Amino acid sequence: MRLPDTFPSDLVVLVADDDAFARTLIRKILEGIGVRNVLLAADGDEALAIFASGMTKIDVVVSDLHMPKRNGFELFEAVRAIDPDMPFLMVTGDARERAVAEARARDISAYVVKPLSPAQLQEKLAGTLQRDPGYALRIWPRTEEGLAFRREASERMQAVYDIWRIGRTDGTMPPPEMLAGWGIERQAPFDRTVFLVDVVPPAPRLRYAYVGADIRAQFGRDPTGEHVDEQSFLYRRYAMPAYERVLGQRVPHFRSVKGIEGLLLLKYRRLLLPFGDATGVRAVLGCVDIL
Repeated sequence: MRLPDTFPSDLVVLVADDDAFARTLIRKILEGIGVRNVLLAADGDEALAIFASGMTKIDVVVSDLHMPKRNGFELFEAVRAIDPDMPFLMVTGDARERAVAEARARDISAYVVKPLSPAQLQEKLAGTLQRDPGYALRIWPRTEEGLAFRREASERMQAVYDIWRIGRTDGTMPPPEMLAGWGIERQAPFDRTVFLVDVVPPAPRLRYAYVGADIRAQFGRDPTGEHVDEQSFLYRRYAMPAYERVLGQRVPHFRSVKGIEGLLLLKYRRLLLPFGDATGVRAVLGCVDIL
């Protein structure tokens, strides 16, 4: 199992272990699943110095438990004091129930007992990254999709994204309440090419709450109040996978679309931005560059 395609090729993993053989083994396993950037530390103090320096953006820490100078639990607390959302994997020979329970109580991302197999480390790393929506949001600009957005989107679309990014709190999505202050439906210039979709539980279903004038003109009607799953088959074919990804992973979505809707040839770039809370995505703001 390799890392998911949604994660960047420049993923950086910091490995802390006082056993040189274990450090080398973990590095080789990581390189085998596509992690090109692996930083090594021989003890907890060295690992913390690398992490705290800020010279390299660390994406995940893999640490032994029993190390000189600073053990794995102490390193975890120091790392999380700097970055409360940092994924942290404990890889150790300590299989005692007390140690496992303490790791769980501290909310350590994963606990793996040595000797570990390549499959174990691959599974734990990929699973940890996939389960952490805060991480996925942080690295989205570095994914292929995020890089394509910066290359291809208009300045207006990028400005909408920057407002959304600034509104994020604690590494999560911006709250839906932020949309009220955004002034949608006041017919500001950018509002002509944005649309707002409410996520209606329990299914959930997606209902258009607002559709800008330029989008209504392009489609020849106003779908406000309708549900996405009530639209034509061709539209759903392009739209639903994007919404499902935004709702499931809680990250932005960007792509260039070329397709036929009825008798119209559609060519546009679309950005979807999630708004929500700990319960999930509650609204999606879309922005369109009509080509």
